[in-house]
Order: sequence, then C-alpha cells, then structure tokens
Amino acid sequence: MNSKILFTKRENINKIRVDSCIVTILEIKKKIQRLKHLDPVFMFQFSELETIIPKLKADQISDMEVERIEKATNSLFDQMKPLYNDDDEVYNGYKH
Repeated sequence: MNSKILFTKRENINKIRVDSCIVTILEIKKKIQRLKHLDPVFMFQFSELETIIPKLKADQISDMEVERIEKATNSLFDQMKPLYNDDDEVYNGYKH
C-alpha cells in the first residue's frame, strides 16, 4: 500500500480523535459557564484553548501528541464529572 495513503489515513484518524476531544471540552465549558462564582483564570484558560484549537493541523500532530490531548481531556472530564449525571448527553462513561 502506498505510504502517502497510509499517512493520509493516520492524519484523518488523528483529526477525528482530536475533534472528539474538542467537542468534549466545549461541552464541558458550556456546562461550567452555568455555574456561579467561577474562577476567571479558569475561564480564561478555556478561552485560550478555544483560540489554539483551530490552529491544530492533523498532519502536524503525532500519535503521541494525540494521546496526550486525549489524556488531558479525560482528566478534565474526570475532574468535572460531579457536574454531570447519567442522563446527561456528555456523560455516558465514554473515554477517549
């Protein structure tokens, strides 16, 4: 099989994996914005993340970096889990 095709498939898979993390992060942000007394620094970090996300390019992200993004997303989600219940569309036990 052509190595160019394999590389393109890997890029597409990495893009899908990162996009999944992005959706999860944005859902978490929507959920926590409803809370009162949020730390402004915490919300600023979410805003910075939103400015970085569009700059990510699948062909420049290694498999190891994708794994780190997934791990960080899962860690964030685990920390925010008390905000969710079993009926919530974001919380269904799914891990990246």
